[in-house]
Amino acid sequence: MPDYEARGSGALATSPWVLWCFRGTMALSCFLMTIAAPWLRAPSTAHLASSIPPFDVTPDKTLLLLPLGQLQERDVDFIARAIEARTGVHVEILPPRALPAGVFDFPSSSYDANAVLDWLFLTRQPGEWRTLALTRDALSTYDTDHLYGLANLREGVAVVSLHGFLDGLRDADPMRRAAAQDQIGRIAFHELVHTLGVEHCPAKGCLMSGITDKSQIHPGTRTCERCIHAIQDTLSTPRTPWLEVIARGDGFYRRGLYGQALGAYRRASAAMAPTEADRPAGPSHAALSDAISSDALPSHAAPSDAPPSDASPSDAPPSDRRPDSDRRFDSDASGRRSVVDRAEVENRIGAALFSLDRVAEAERHVRRAIALDPALSAAHFNMALILAYAGEEAEALHTLDRSLDLEPDRLTRHELTARFHLAAIDDPGNALLALRRYRDAGGDDPDLLGALIALQSANFIVFEPSEVEIIEGHLRP
Repeated sequence: MPDYEARGSGALATSPWVLWCFRGTMALSCFLMTIAAPWLRAPSTAHLASSIPPFDVTPDKTLLLLPLGQLQERDVDFIARAIEARTGVHVEILPPRALPAGVFDFPSSSYDANAVLDWLFLTRQPGEWRTLALTRDALSTYDTDHLYGLANLREGVAVVSLHGFLDGLRDADPMRRAAAQDQIGRIAFHELVHTLGVEHCPAKGCLMSGITDKSQIHPGTRTCERCIHAIQDTLSTPRTPWLEVIARGDGFYRRGLYGQALGAYRRASAAMAPTEADRPAGPSHAALSDAISSDALPSHAAPSDAPPSDASPSDAPPSDRRPDSDRRFDSDASGRRSVVDRAEVENRIGAALFSLDRVAEAERHVRRAIALDPALSAAHFNMALILAYAGEEAEALHTLDRSLDLEPDRLTRHELTARFHLAAIDDPGNALLALRRYRDAGGDDPDLLGALIALQSANFIVFEPSEVEIIEGHLRP
C-alpha cells in the first residue's frame, strides 16, 4: 500500500499537464457561469422591479380608475396598484361602465380616442382630480391607428387600451402574463403623467418619450430626472380649485359649449375677491351696439394626440393662449389675487360672451382685461375681433398688430394672423400667406391646414416679400 501511494504521488508529480488541464477546466466553468448567470435567472418583470420611488403627494389628490366594458378584475387591480407604487397617488376604482356607441369609428373598426376623452370630460363631476379609463377595445385617432393610450394635458382625463396586450394577459406562462401587466402599468403611468401637464420627453429611453411600439416598454424603461422633477412639482403642490374651474371652462369652450364655459369662468371670477389693485384707472368704454354672430371666435377641433398619444397643450381657447404656469393664482398673506390672473379671467368671460353673441358685454370684459394687464396678447386679439365685426377694420388691424407684438411665440403669431384674416375681415390673400408661414413653422391644426388646402385649390397666388424682385428701367418712347 505505501508503494502504491508513492507511485501515485510520483505519477502526478511527473505529469503536470494533468493539473493544468484541471485548473483550466475549472476557470473556464467559472467564467461561463459568470456570463450566463443573468440569462439563467428569471426575468424581473414585476412593476416593482425597477419602480420609481413614490413621490410626495398632497392628500387632496385621488385618481379615479374607470373600467370600460368587460375587464378582468385582476388586471384592473394590478394597474391600480402599479400606479400607486409608482406615484404614491391614491387610486379609487370606479364601477365599470359601457363605452357609448357614439364614440365608435366604423371605418377603423375601433373607438375614436378623442371622442372617448370628450365623453370622459363631459361626464366628470366637478371637483374630481384625474380620471383614467381602461378598455380592452382598440383605440385610434384620425391620424394614428392602434393607440396604447391618449391623454389630455389640461382637462385631467386619459384612456388606456389593453387591446394589444390581451394575449399576454391571458397567457398560461406567469412570467409572460406579468410582463404584459408590467407594460400596461407603465403605459398607465405615462398617460397619467400627461394629465399633469407633462409633455413627451425628448430624452431617449425615458418612459415619458413618445411610445410608438410596445417593445419600447420594458423593465429598463425609466423616467428621466427632468420628468421626475416635473412630476414631483405637480404632485407636491396643493390643488388650486379656481385653476381647475378655469380649466373646466376651457374644456367647455373648446367644445362649443359657451354657456357652460361662461358659467365656469364667472364662478372663478366670483371666487377672486376684488382688491384695489384689481380696479383699473380711467373711464369706462362704450359698448358696441351691433350684434356679432356666434362664430366670431374661431372654433377648435377636439385635441388630437400626435405622436402618438397625448393631446396638445396649445389647444386653449383663442381668448387665452398662455401656458398653465403663467395662469397660476398667486396670493399673498392677505389673500390678494394677482392682477394678471384676474385679467385673464376677465378676458375669458369676454370671449365666451362674444361667442354667445353678447358683444356689448364682451367688450366691457375684454377692455377691463386690457386695463388690468396691458401686456395680455390674447385680450388685444379678442378686441381686434370685436372691432372688425363692428366694421372698424383699420382700428382692428392696428389692435391685431399690438396683439402680435406682445405674443412671444412665432407659431402662435402666424395662427392668430391666419384666423383673424379668415374669420374677421375675409382677406384670403393675407390668410393664405399666414397659413403658409404657420405650416412651415410646424403648425399641425387640421382646421387651419384644411383652410390652406382650400385656398390653394382656389388658385390664389401669394408671394413672400423676399420672392418679389423689383426691376427698375426706362420706358421706350
